[in-house]
Amino acid sequence: ALSALAVLPPVGALFLSREDFSENIEAFPQELGETPIGIVTQASEGARLWWQERWHTIEPYPAREVDSTGAGDVFAAAYLVRLSETRDPLAAARFASAAASLSVEGEGLSTVPGRQSIEGRLASGE
Repeated sequence: ALSALAVLPPVGALFLSREDFSENIEAFPQELGETPIGIVTQASEGARLWWQERWHTIEPYPAREVDSTGAGDVFAAAYLVRLSETRDPLAAARFASAAASLSVEGEGLSTVPGRQSIEGRLASGE
């Protein structure tokens, strides 16, 4: 799976889920090439962010999981929105983690969170 990354041109950030790896994710940074940010989502275990030549652990927010379908997409979209606003990859990842945790608490699109919900979860830590 990682060898497919070699054909991609450099992008601002690359998102993969833990399930995308047939081999150890420790090889992921070498596969990124010129792409500065790599993110591996890990479902209810949060995410790992490769940035500035090291791994950063992104803790998950507590959630009452009902349906995890689309949580990775919510994470990626929220991450890119917040990154464009702050230019801070770590702050963007925490924002995205809060968004993804909210998105799993209901079925389908009904729980895709808005900014107010995400900021509330960030503020409360819950």
